[in-house]
Amino acid sequence: MTNTEDNSLKKKVTLMVFLEKRFGTTAIKSGFITKDQLQETLGIQVEENVEGKTHRLIGSILLDRGYINDEQANKVLLSLKRE
Repeated sequence: MTNTEDNSLKKKVTLMVFLEKRFGTTAIKSGFITKDQLQETLGIQVEENVEGKTHRLIGSILLDRGYINDEQANKVLLSLKRE
C-alpha cells in the first residue's frame, strides 16, 4: 500500500468513526436513546469487529436491539445531512 493509499484509508476510517459517534450523539440529543444504550451498542460494535465479523453501523445495531425504530433512525440521518 502506498503512502497516498494509506492516507486515503485513514481519512475514510476517521470520517466513518466521526459519523458513527455523531449518529449516537444525535440519537441521544433527540431523546431516542440513552447514553448507556449508546455505550452498550459501541461495545457490541467493537466486539464484533474484534471477532472478525462484518462491521455494522451504530444505527443498525440500535435498530436490531430495538432501541430505535426506522422512523427515528431516518430522523437522525436527516438531521446529520442538514449539519
